[in-house]
Amino acid sequence: MIFSAKKICKTCNQDKNLDDFYRKKDSKNGYFSKCKICTAIYYEKNKEEKRKYQIEYKKLNKEKLAIYDKEYHLLNKQKIYDKNKQTKIKNSDKYKSLYCIKSAKKRLKIKSSIPSWADKDKIKEIYDFASEFRSYGISVDVDHIVPLNSKIVNGFHTHENLRVCLSSFNRSKGNKILEILTEQQWHKT
Repeated sequence: MIFSAKKICKTCNQDKNLDDFYRKKDSKNGYFSKCKICTAIYYEKNKEEKRKYQIEYKKLNKEKLAIYDKEYHLLNKQKIYDKNKQTKIKNSDKYKSLYCIKSAKKRLKIKSSIPSWADKDKIKEIYDFASEFRSYGISVDVDHIVPLNSKIVNGFHTHENLRVCLSSFNRSKGNKILEILTEQQWHKT
C-alpha cells in the first residue's frame, strides 16, 4: 500500500494530494494553504493590483532593495555567474546575434569618430602594440582616454586619445573619464 499525504485547500475545500500544493518553508506543514489551481486563479484575478503594489513598494523601498541586491550579489557571485552562463549557452544563437549587433554598432561609432586629420598609421601601431601583449597571454584593451560616447563629452578615435591598458582596468573604468573617476573616488574617502 502506497501512502499519499493529503491536505484540504482553504479556498475550494477539496481534499487534494500534497503535490497539488506549492511548498512554503515558513508554514507549519511546509505547504501553501491554497492548492496550485486556486493560487493561479487568485494571482490571475489580482494581477493588476499586485503589479501596482510591487511598483509602489519598489518606489518606497529603493534604498533597502539596493542594499539587499548588493548583498545578494556579493554572497551569490558564483551562482549568478553560473546561471548567466547557462542562459547564454541555452540561448547562444540569440546572444551571438546580439553580440554581432553590438559589435557592428561599436565599429560604426569608431568609424564615425575618426576625423579626417587622424593619423591612421599611428592608430594601427597602437592596436598592433596591444596585439603583441595578447600574444604573450596578457589581457589588454585599447582604451579611449576620452570615451567616444559619454554624457559629458564625446572623444575622437585618434592616436592621442588611445592607450593600451589591462582589460580588468578598462572594464572597471567603464565609460568614464579617468580624471573624473579618480576625483569621485577621492571624495568617497
